[in-house]
Amino acid sequence: PPDTAALRIARLPAAGLLLQKGWRYHPGDNPAWARPDFDDSAWDTLNPTRPQRQLPARLGTGINWLRLRFELGDSLRQRALLLLTSTSGAWELYLDGQLLGRDGILHPDPTRVQINPNTTEPLELPGAGHAAHVLAVRFAPWQYPLLQKRINETPLFSTRLQSGMQLRKATAERAAVRTIFIVVGGVAGLLMLLHLAFFYYNPARRANLYFAFYTGALSLGALVIYFEPALHFSSPVGQLAYFLLSYLLLWLSSLWAARALYALFGFRPGWLYAGLCVSGGALLAYLFRGLMNSTDQSNFVAFLLALVLSTA
Repeated sequence: PPDTAALRIARLPAAGLLLQKGWRYHPGDNPAWARPDFDDSAWDTLNPTRPQRQLPARLGTGINWLRLRFELGDSLRQRALLLLTSTSGAWELYLDGQLLGRDGILHPDPTRVQINPNTTEPLELPGAGHAAHVLAVRFAPWQYPLLQKRINETPLFSTRLQSGMQLRKATAERAAVRTIFIVVGGVAGLLMLLHLAFFYYNPARRANLYFAFYTGALSLGALVIYFEPALHFSSPVGQLAYFLLSYLLLWLSSLWAARALYALFGFRPGWLYAGLCVSGGALLAYLFRGLMNSTDQSNFVAFLLALVLSTA
């Protein structure tokens, strides 16, 4: 008989529930594996939210399937719930044998898999349905030599169960953080115009020109970060290049700030300024390495670092 063991979900934590436990997996491709009555008791188990380097190597090539049996408590059955999915591959997700959503283009050859680097829209689980459900995921990993180490640090497949209210709250919190960037970008842009005007009327005061460069780079860097969620990237490589652009602008802003202070107080740049350039380059290289090797890097952290450097 089919294995009926299921993950029981009575309530959702404040940030939603990351579905980590209870998953079974099997390499290969068979449409029958989407059926809720399929017996997957002989399949191996894993936590697909762990980094790919910690998972069986055979999951890194070809098409694979994941299955999760779960059971909702009475209070959750009456609510429309959402699944928020992220991964570094292409996938199709089935609920009780019915296709719920897909992202990217699957292919047995990982080099021919096409993925969507943009945020995936939440998938809605219908409310007032049966208590027991089966999630089946048809998954194909993506490989790219330049980013392979970064890919190996990402989860194989990650999906979070949330209510609509929780999603709206999380979205509002992210919007509040983004407001910081649009405010700083706007203020820095106005300061850039002001310093350019000062330099125009008094070219001998070159400090104004350097301050204009500083505030201009800071403004552009902040706006690049602010508009990133609204953009649609055709590939992860383009998205990575966009992130690197934001880091480069923030790094340049810190160097121009130091140069402006030198000019303001009448000092010629010497070994101390050269050291700042070298250390700034090392910081940029570190951030670049983090982007290439990990997903736990934040534009917000880089933005704060640039502000600290520029005001030190």
